[in-house]
Amino acid sequence: MPPRGNGNNRTLPLVGRAAEISYLEQCLETALTGERQVIFVSGEPGIGKTTIVETFLSGIRGQGSV
Repeated sequence: MPPRGNGNNRTLPLVGRAAEISYLEQCLETALTGERQVIFVSGEPGIGKTTIVETFLSGIRGQGSV
């Protein structure tokens, strides 16, 4: 899926979501140890759920363990 942006194929900066990204990274670390994880990303429409997930995925893309 291409990055979301403003039509110029640039992704807008993710502001104020470091805690959410950090939580997803912690859950990934736990999953990589063999403990199953189920994560729900929920909230009101338009608050950036897809952007958070896409940002997280782009940060882990290319890691050998994923």
